[in-house]
Amino acid sequence: MLTVRKVITEDFDNVIELLEMFDNKDIDREQWKRLFSPVCTKLNNTFFGFALVHEIKIVGFIAAIQSQREINGKIYKFCNISSWIVHPAYRKEKKGFLLLQALMEMEGFNFYVLSPVKHTFNYYINYYGFKENTSKVSTVPALPSIRGIFNKPNVLINHEAIKNYLTETEIELYNDHQLDNIFHILYFYKNKPIYCIVKPCKYSSYVLNSSFIIRIFTKGWFKILKKDFFSSKILLGLVHFTNNPLLFSESLNTVAYTICKEIKIKGLSINEKYLIKKPLFLIKNHINYSGLYKTDELSQDDFDSLYSELTHMNLNHFQL
Repeated sequence: MLTVRKVITEDFDNVIELLEMFDNKDIDREQWKRLFSPVCTKLNNTFFGFALVHEIKIVGFIAAIQSQREINGKIYKFCNISSWIVHPAYRKEKKGFLLLQALMEMEGFNFYVLSPVKHTFNYYINYYGFKENTSKVSTVPALPSIRGIFNKPNVLINHEAIKNYLTETEIELYNDHQLDNIFHILYFYKNKPIYCIVKPCKYSSYVLNSSFIIRIFTKGWFKILKKDFFSSKILLGLVHFTNNPLLFSESLNTVAYTICKEIKIKGLSINEKYLIKKPLFLIKNHINYSGLYKTDELSQDDFDSLYSELTHMNLNHFQL
């Protein structure tokens, strides 16, 4: 008989065999283990997903990365659904959907999935009312601007002094995202502190080449075509959060190159909701989200990739 129960920290050793069936060489044992630990200090959760159990053996698993955020003065709970897997011997009768059913019965949560498996996409939408995230991500390449060269901004990166300029809510984000490969960045623009959280990741995509750079200065940005790029695996920084989208986007012409140089990336990949003003150098709609979300009150723009598998597991490649 198959049953479903909550997963706790001590279950990791019994679940890791399942997780390794994903055959993802970019994720090691320690990264998987992070799924079995709290991600949000404000939310004292004691379980981390659900297990499908046959007698005493765990044969299925779904991760629930839980967090709590303040949006427009109100507290909301979020759950990032991740790492849904069932042992091949138990897939015929589709009992794995019992895991999702148990997760969806968690009361008071707003749910989102960053990387749903293709064959489950319609199931989320048709049975549980999920909506497709239609956001797009554009990339600001690491190219110097005249303004940035002659007026180099003073940028603080992973410095304790950053917290002196943050609100209480932003300090929570800072404290909850303390991993080696996550960068907390602060600088001033128009006398306002601009705070952003950036995570470098590798992924295959269009990369700038020399002909692209020449065309910027000789023919104008609007005449640049996709053929001026070539595909390769490069290191870009995904901007997970910024406290001031308007001034952040307005300041990119000045500060983007400095940030990229300091944290050794080739560009900043930014959700369109943070690009209220378009910078001079921009590869538009570079990445399409394939994610899903379910909420009764919030909008698509209230969801981001903080407190998700990307940051919590410290992944080194994009899962968008």
